[in-house]
Amino acid sequence: MTENEKNLRDLEEWFKMNPTEGAAYAFQKQLLEEEMAREAGQAQAPTGGTTPPPDTAAENKRREEESATPEPQSPKAGEATVILTAFNEIRKLAVIREVIAITGLGLKEAKDLVESLPKPIKTNISREEAENIKKAIIEKGGTVEIR
Repeated sequence: MTENEKNLRDLEEWFKMNPTEGAAYAFQKQLLEEEMAREAGQAQAPTGGTTPPPDTAAENKRREEESATPEPQSPKAGEATVILTAFNEIRKLAVIREVIAITGLGLKEAKDLVESLPKPIKTNISREEAENIKKAIIEKGGTVEIR
């Protein structure tokens, strides 16, 4: 199947959807294309052009700092931290939307938060509010831990 045939098929499918489904489909396709481009960029070796190869020690340190989850300070009685630990890949968009609704983050920030797990969603909140957030995230396909 050529690229044009594939694009035509995608376009026909998109026109069959209602606006909400179409927007969700377009967003998921965009996320998939970004991920594929990112993977393709990582898989390519430097070609010896003007860009020097990355400093592996500095790059590894940066990755460690990004992946390090800040430990919450000793919470007071009745306070909790909600941490997103995993999500169903098929329901990723729903989880991102729920994180946006809970945190008030923008789309890119919420997407980055969801993709770099485990990450705290809300800190220093009441146990009751933490349970409500946990229930909402689980309904959307996420896995949450309360500390």
